[in-house]
Amino acid sequence: MRPLLEAVKVRRTFGGLVAVDDVDFRVDAAEIRALIGPNGAGKTTLANLLTGRLRPTSGRVYFEGQEITFLPAHRRVQLGIACTLQIPAVLRGLSVFENVLLAVQRAELRGPLGFLRPQGETLVVRVCEVLEAVGLLDTWEEPAGALPYGHQRLVELAMALALRPRLLVLDEPTQGLSPEEIARWTGLIRRVAQKTTVLLIEHNLPVVLDLAHRVTVMDRGRILFEGTPREVEEEPAVQRAYLGAGG
Repeated sequence: MRPLLEAVKVRRTFGGLVAVDDVDFRVDAAEIRALIGPNGAGKTTLANLLTGRLRPTSGRVYFEGQEITFLPAHRRVQLGIACTLQIPAVLRGLSVFENVLLAVQRAELRGPLGFLRPQGETLVVRVCEVLEAVGLLDTWEEPAGALPYGHQRLVELAMALALRPRLLVLDEPTQGLSPEEIARWTGLIRRVAQKTTVLLIEHNLPVVLDLAHRVTVMDRGRILFEGTPREVEEEPAVQRAYLGAGG
């Protein structure tokens, strides 16, 4: 079966540093795939190569069988790849509603983000649906920059979902969140995954083991191991590289 997303021998260097080293990677439709590894393993760099925020030094990237290696990020959004970042990328001076409306406009126009302008009732309904899905409907009038950090992350998730993605890439979504907020995110990701393939870059191993169908472990720019959560948890090489276990 053809993968939804595939990277073939992708490599990214920064001067003399090899951040991603000839990696083969694939994500199948309808799965939650987790990407984990110690700091500096190359996880975020690989994610940026997949979403178009970086170009590979060499190698190829495919989405639904179409090569997208040199497509910019906004073109990949049009094809159905959306992402959230480690630091929430919300427009702080706009309201929660306006942030999500911009994303809805982008999805409907299927083109680069334009100026905010009056829209019909259909777009307003769509914004409200997305805000309700992430639990932020009551905050729709508030400036996004005035929200607590955890809620800003939810605004960014709402903006990504408004794009109706085929693949949603979440980069460290639980970073900086309280245990209660992490539990809320876990439930949200599980619900999102009923309709959307999810690639989860995450440092919180319990979250990964709870959510993922399969886990890819990176270390020093290469894939160290791939398997089910149980296989990853029991793999000695993963314990040494990721968990810092002895032996």
